[in-house]
Amino acid sequence: MGHLSLVTIASDTSPRIAKLGFDMPCALMVVWQDGTQSRHDLSPAIASKKWAAPLADTALFRSAVIEDDGWQIVWPGTDLAFSADGLWEDVHPPAKPAADWMSAQDFAGWLRAIEFTYERAAEALGTSPRMLKYYASGKYEVPKAICLACMHLSATRSRDARR
Repeated sequence: MGHLSLVTIASDTSPRIAKLGFDMPCALMVVWQDGTQSRHDLSPAIASKKWAAPLADTALFRSAVIEDDGWQIVWPGTDLAFSADGLWEDVHPPAKPAADWMSAQDFAGWLRAIEFTYERAAEALGTSPRMLKYYASGKYEVPKAICLACMHLSATRSRDARR
């Protein structure tokens, strides 16, 4: 039975908190189940966020406990809690993809090259003209599906032109 438990923990890819400590004035010291450690300074949140202000009380701050088998840190008697996933991502931000599928400039260039209006392109790509304007301006990244659809439309147009 103990062996099955070890296998389950080892195969779990979500970070879990093993131990919790405190570093003054307002930092959490987290030891993760994989043995790594991280420090989370909550001072900026305590100073600027109304929901975090109660943590300025040292006694309350130090009352934090690990709950739910390491999935979160909570402060008993309050609604305050931090998830293990959120704390992990604070110190291990998700990696940005190695390459963007299509930049805003590439998308705007594609629209010019294919000679589509936003309305016509939106109809062909199954989205709204407003979203296409966001992609062309760089407000939002061009999704992989839109990039692939643009490639398909260009290839189809090129093939049809050769006929």
